[in-house]
Amino acid sequence: MFRFCSLASGSSGNCLYIENDDTKLLLDCGISCKRTKESLNAVGVNIEDIDAVLITHEHSDHINGLDIISKYYNIPVYTNKDTAEAISYKCSYISDLNVVDGDFSVNSMNIHSFRTPHDVPSCCYFFTYDNKKIAVATDLGHLTTETINAFDKCNFAYIESNHDVEMLTQGPYPYHLKRRILSDYGHLSNKTCSEFIVSLVQKGTKNFMLGHLSEENNTPELALNTVKTALDFFRLDAEISVAPRSLPGKFINL
Repeated sequence: MFRFCSLASGSSGNCLYIENDDTKLLLDCGISCKRTKESLNAVGVNIEDIDAVLITHEHSDHINGLDIISKYYNIPVYTNKDTAEAISYKCSYISDLNVVDGDFSVNSMNIHSFRTPHDVPSCCYFFTYDNKKIAVATDLGHLTTETINAFDKCNFAYIESNHDVEMLTQGPYPYHLKRRILSDYGHLSNKTCSEFIVSLVQKGTKNFMLGHLSEENNTPELALNTVKTALDFFRLDAEISVAPRSLPGKFINL
């Protein structure tokens, strides 16, 4: 068994769940402890059975529930050095904080941390078990060689498709925020995401979920259609879904 489920996705909060036969993980805790418990219960998981929490970076939509979860459940937390330092100031109750860079494991789950370009120190992860691979990347302003290599030969990919460039540039956001999102240390657009997916499908990956969609500058339909149009142009086929914003999504079973 190797499974993935998005519990929440977007600027209002991000939380992903990954499990294998002996390991249950949360990737980011950007929703409240109460919502995290309820979302896990909705997919048949008890929060007390979570073996570890992995954090990508310090922004509130990725750590909002971490301190209270740590207070009541004392789950080990893993992240990069800079993020560990940042969240140690923001969270008072983390007692088991582990700094990782590159390969590590939790029980039988093999995990690789890789750096991602964002406006604070950030990382993402891929997971391997039973000759299968899940790769996750959000909050990255551009695709680095390290990120591209991390997704090589993955069986399932969860990728940021944050904004439609035209919606963002024509929308109500102030100029400085538009500039931040569009920068090399902001977020991936639908177009860049679709181009990346095309390259991954050409290498053999067939199952994708689009995540971290902006509520103001994107729609699930637009993100999905951008990817499907790109795939159709190259006469490629893949399974594409969109992570729901506020509710658990479907399980991806590998």
